[in-house]
Amino acid sequence: MVAIRACLAAVLVSLSGWLQAAEVVVAVPISLQPYFLPFKGSGLAYDMIRAAFAAQGHTVRPLYVSGRTLTDLIRDDSRADCIPMISTGAEHGWSRTRSTRLLHDFAITRPGIQLSEMEDLKTKRVLAYEGARIYLGERFRAAVSDSPSYREIYNHRAQVLLLLQGSVDVIVADGLLTSWYLNYLKEQDGKDTEVVFHDLFAPVAHDFICRRAELAAEFSTGLSQIAKSGELDTILRRYGVDDSESVTDPLREDPGGPG
Repeated sequence: MVAIRACLAAVLVSLSGWLQAAEVVVAVPISLQPYFLPFKGSGLAYDMIRAAFAAQGHTVRPLYVSGRTLTDLIRDDSRADCIPMISTGAEHGWSRTRSTRLLHDFAITRPGIQLSEMEDLKTKRVLAYEGARIYLGERFRAAVSDSPSYREIYNHRAQVLLLLQGSVDVIVADGLLTSWYLNYLKEQDGKDTEVVFHDLFAPVAHDFICRRAELAAEFSTGLSQIAKSGELDTILRRYGVDDSESVTDPLREDPGGPG
């Protein structure tokens, strides 16, 4: 009997360790480079997520989806354990983790166009990403509300190409994402194209949400661990970001609560 109890105890300990080190299925958008680089199994955000979970003994398995279906996964909790890039403040019932400020939108033009404030957009041909009117606030909505040429599209690469072709005056897009596409295009045709980044918008905080509260708490703990160890800085520098404090949100002290 003693031997049986000892055997059962060993099995329970082993099972407990297996549960704690379970695989985590993370939704990965396929068109948000360089935050997620599906064909390379890497990306700024993906490397952060994987490292934070690894610090807690978890492995990550990607679930590749289009960016438009990220929010659809909230209503289908059988497919993903965690979902990135969800707008902070959105109500979804999942557990929030420590939020991050990875995305920083700019008004981007060719040289020669002057933009000093958001109201200057009123007279320009502006092409923004899909949902910009929602994310960028009332002042931006007011600036573009009467513009007959204002448009939003989902394809970030098309945004950059239309700007370079002169089809639009301004694109509103994330700075790092736009720089990545410009570098990609330079590698393709060898041309170094000059653009101007007008800093009219504050960085946008996004949530990384998890179906289970304990998983959200583990991610937040792991993120703090890799920030303290210096691994987070190494990941950010790999993608041209120098300031980890600008990325992690110091205001979110109580992650894990339902959205």
